Amino acid sequence: MTNETVKGKEINKDKFRKIIKIIRNLDLKQIDNFFYNLKWIDSEAEKGRALPFWRIKKIKKDKKFAEDFIDTLFQETPKKEFLKEFNKLNNKLILEKKLK
Repeated sequence: MTNETVKGKEINKDKFRKIIKIIRNLDLKQIDNFFYNLKWIDSEAEKGRALPFWRIKKIKKDKKFAEDFIDTLFQETPKKEFLKEFNKLNNKLILEKKLK
């Protein structure tokens, strides 16, 4: 991952690692929905899913795999769309935490 600038804000490796950590801490369905909302549909995905379960589980368990896989998603998705979807997800997580 190289430093990227989106809307004048730099996304460096440390910020990107935080994004990956947040994504890895999601449940399986949330991870799948994140990829689905970015229109990243894996050819091996089961019907109605963005990613096969084995890949989602590997994202959760294998930090290096998650970094590489999410970096590929980031590189191949429009940056504004990636960050928009991530921010929606993160804001929802923050709200859920406050409501507990």
